[in-house]
Amino acid sequence: MKTCNVCGKEKSLDQFYGCGNNSPYYQSLCKSCQHEYNLNKRRMARFGITSTEYRILVSQPCEICGEAKGRGPGKMVVDHSIAGNYHGVLCHACNVAIGYLRHNPDLCERAASYIRKTRGESDVHAS
Repeated sequence: MKTCNVCGKEKSLDQFYGCGNNSPYYQSLCKSCQHEYNLNKRRMARFGITSTEYRILVSQPCEICGEAKGRGPGKMVVDHSIAGNYHGVLCHACNVAIGYLRHNPDLCERAASYIRKTRGESDVHAS
């Protein structure tokens, strides 16, 4: 048995990663705390936010369709630029859609016009 330095829980050794090949020693963080630490480290590097801030963000509705739970594999996602700048929270479907439209506002507007036209609606946004 070993006590995790983060959560303070006593756990069996199979709940800790080893320190290396043939080493009799184990990491000081349990696997679940190590996983959370790694996620936090990646999110901070990628978005500049902590895991706690990330969980708060993805609990918000999609900024495009308003879905609260999200649709698709990743459910809610943090939309960001390649440089890592945070843009907002989107559901997987809306994130994929704007990705296919290359994050180009003109293409998004043209797609909206096309949808309105195919539905027989007047296009008040057309120029």
